[in-house]
Amino acid sequence: MKSVLKLKGKNMDEHSFNKLLEVCSWEEGLDDKYLAILPINQVSTAYDDIKNILLDKDFLNDVKNNKCKIIIFLTDQGDPRYDTKIGDSFNSLLSEYDLSNTSISFFTCESGDNPLSNISILEYNFPLTEFYTSNLDTPNLTEPIFKYVIEKRHKRPHYFCCFNGTFKNHRTILFYNLLKNNLLENNLCSYTSYNKFEDDGGISKEELVEVLGVDDEYVNKMLSMLPYCTDSILEDANSGVHTYDINVMAHFSSYFNICTASGFEGFPYLDDKTYKPILTFQPFIIVGEYRSLDALRKCGFKTFDGWIDESYDREGDYRKRLDLIINEINKLCSMSITEIDEWYKSMDKILIHNFNHMKKIFDSRVQGKRINRFVDNLFIVNKNSYVKIHEGYNE
Repeated sequence: MKSVLKLKGKNMDEHSFNKLLEVCSWEEGLDDKYLAILPINQVSTAYDDIKNILLDKDFLNDVKNNKCKIIIFLTDQGDPRYDTKIGDSFNSLLSEYDLSNTSISFFTCESGDNPLSNISILEYNFPLTEFYTSNLDTPNLTEPIFKYVIEKRHKRPHYFCCFNGTFKNHRTILFYNLLKNNLLENNLCSYTSYNKFEDDGGISKEELVEVLGVDDEYVNKMLSMLPYCTDSILEDANSGVHTYDINVMAHFSSYFNICTASGFEGFPYLDDKTYKPILTFQPFIIVGEYRSLDALRKCGFKTFDGWIDESYDREGDYRKRLDLIINEINKLCSMSITEIDEWYKSMDKILIHNFNHMKKIFDSRVQGKRINRFVDNLFIVNKNSYVKIHEGYNE
């Protein structure tokens, strides 16, 4: 068991820090060798935080003497590789204090395609840890439901479910197109945009027009509909319950899932919206970053090319990617219920594989093992390392 010192900085994320201790079997305290962890949800403040912390001479000596390793734990989107200035600033810090290349490391939630000079990076998918620690009992519920549904061959009343909370540009474009193509009425879709409606706020028409690039009857209708909520009581939508909780009834009442990721431009960021349909045996379309499906496959999961046209995942332009996704949703929803029911059942082997792979991740505690292996190497090897997001999931 490793000893951990929690560092203090701006934009602290105490909840995620406690989850990290849980999944890694660590505890707070100081030992002969220990980790100093800065859990923050914005990378922009990391340099100033660490610069201030290193003013403590005793702490600095521990880092210099390989007694302590600093981990900057980024708990949300944001990656030091987005801006070369961040890497340069930390490299100057290593030089200024004569620190080794393993003294300061990043845990990042995103899947990039490049290392950071002289700085170790573990692409640690923290949303997966949050998801499985919140759903340890869910497989015991969803697996027998799936077996029952397949055996009884009951049809489902809806084509898809698509649940969205926070206002985002790509979600706004998607909701607009679902409305325009008359795909909201008989499906399970929510766009509460609760962050815009808190404190009696709301979404302005100007905001919608700016994002959508049009001003038409559907913009006006959308404005009158929001917040739109079919999966919960609206007043509870921002209670925190729905972030990692799964609406099992909704998932088993629809054939596929439209997963709207937290972002649409940048490195792939796999979060709870992708993992929910995996535990409920649903195929899915990811409305997210370029190459998100590719990142998921590298982690050992299978996707649905042949049943779903997944060429959208290889389109770098996010507007064109959205157009491809919307076209595919329209195509799937043009099938009769009988046709899409057969379509769904024909991919049962992939659905079962994905469920079992997720369950294996749950049972083997692979997240904690990946982190502990990475951290152990920091104390042993005097060279920075780069562990990509998929490494360790197929062992």
